[in-house]
Amino acid sequence: LEIYIKKIMSGDTHFSYFTYDSLISYLTYEYSWEFLINLFQENSLPFDYVVFFQIISSLFIITSSLILYRKGGYISILLMANPLVFDLAYSQLRSALAISLLNILYLTRPKSNLISLAVCLLATSIHTAMAIFLAIYFLCVATSERGGWLSRFSVEMRLVTIVGAGLAFGLLIGPLREVALTLLNDRRAEYGDLASSPLYLSSW
Repeated sequence: LEIYIKKIMSGDTHFSYFTYDSLISYLTYEYSWEFLINLFQENSLPFDYVVFFQIISSLFIITSSLILYRKGGYISILLMANPLVFDLAYSQLRSALAISLLNILYLTRPKSNLISLAVCLLATSIHTAMAIFLAIYFLCVATSERGGWLSRFSVEMRLVTIVGAGLAFGLLIGPLREVALTLLNDRRAEYGDLASSPLYLSSW
């Protein structure tokens, strides 16, 4: 949270360092979030960043609770009583906003594929990690018993696919993080200290 506030107050922006000359750059350089930050830096909105941050946190809590309620009733909402959830909602605002957009998409299920695609791209251009969330969702749909295009395979085969994909994602965002970000020409590739170790990955 402090990082975002300092960025708004200082006037620093990625627009000064990066050029958005391809579709992939809009995602890896997270254009939409930078655009929002820039609007607050220029006082182009009728409300300040404090109100905006409160809206993001509330939207995340409400949409996530609605999804849990739909799947498991009132008792499942107790899963929201987790310090990590509130840390995400009130500290990791960029992630909270992107996840909220995907939550809304999941709750409303628009008939138009173009709308769904646009929201998915918007969420990914706010936080690149949403590409992983989307990949996990599509994998769950593909391996579903009801209509999944991988449903013709045995349960064991689908389980191996899911576990294998989980391991691959874990490696990509953990020990192989630098390699993956370098291939995407992502600015965070140089932050090697943020990558988790194989020991950390194995504990999960």
